[in-house]
Amino acid sequence: APEFTSFGNIAAIEILDNPDATGLNTTATVAKFIKSSGSETWAGAYFEVAEPLDLNNYKKIMVKTYSPKSGIEVLLKLENDDASVEYEIPVTNTSADAWENLVFDFTDAPEAEFMRIVIFFDFGTVGDDSVYYFDEIELTN
Repeated sequence: APEFTSFGNIAAIEILDNPDATGLNTTATVAKFIKSSGSETWAGAYFEVAEPLDLNNYKKIMVKTYSPKSGIEVLLKLENDDASVEYEIPVTNTSADAWENLVFDFTDAPEAEFMRIVIFFDFGTVGDDSVYYFDEIELTN
């Protein structure tokens, strides 16, 4: 698992056993994201990748997510190494208490060497101790 950095007053991201290894995600471990009570509306977490993301050949990023509620905004943001170029895509989830594949379309992202992936759950809402899980972030078409 990558090394995650949390911000906006949320708990540190934990890697733990998959709490629901059924349906779309039967992997052994996942990342746990707790949007702590009172955390910022923009609270999230990021990790660095070893090489720039290949958005020339892959225009989308798919993330397996698990949320206690549906209809929330999950935001995925890409940044270059010094965050001088960034691009974000919001997607509204449709499932609660089940794994769901969310697809973020970066077709219109500017040219840049994106080295950081940032994820936000229930973006725009103050934290309420909700627990989210995510896994298998992958480039796709």
